[in-house]
Amino acid sequence: MFLEGRSIDEVVAATGRALSTVVRYLEDCIDMHEISEVTTWVGAETVQRVRAAKDKMGDTMLRPIFDHLNEEIPYDHIRIALAGIRNEPPPTAAADEEMDHDDTTSTT
Repeated sequence: MFLEGRSIDEVVAATGRALSTVVRYLEDCIDMHEISEVTTWVGAETVQRVRAAKDKMGDTMLRPIFDHLNEEIPYDHIRIALAGIRNEPPPTAAADEEMDHDDTTSTT
């Protein structure tokens, strides 16, 4: 159902399962199919905020990220965002070189 683009609420209604169970199913689906684009289930802003918190905290533990985000994003959404982030391809060497080049060419 998730691969068909159904929302979490639609899957809850269709299966009669608890929200927490459906979120676990979604996490498993994201991992199994190596899905990195999870904005179907959580907004792009949520993914960006979770990624920034994860990068700043250097951690993928839920509680520190939840606290860093001022408790504004539910744990389930953090879980889903982190699952997608785990499946993102690593930065390429070209992107790294671009960033290095930007650092050396900027003057302040």
